[in-house]
Amino acid sequence: MHGDTCEIPSFDGAVALRQLLPPRHVRETYIVSRSGPEAGDVAPFREWLGREAAWLDWAFERLEKPPINTLVHQPLAITG
Repeated sequence: MHGDTCEIPSFDGAVALRQLLPPRHVRETYIVSRSGPEAGDVAPFREWLGREAAWLDWAFERLEKPPINTLVHQPLAITG
């Protein structure tokens, strides 16, 4: 089921998210804050990606693409 997201323990302010994708795929995303004077909070990115299931199909529709469930069920193209 698309949209099941869990946060993986991390260190130094980094965030790791694991999200289930159909049919049996997993995507892991690592969000690392920059260091120095331009350091930023990773929380907005964590929240945005954590809510991905709520907006991803809308975004694909705006791009005139099929929903995520259709895209990940299509056979992968194999090139030489």
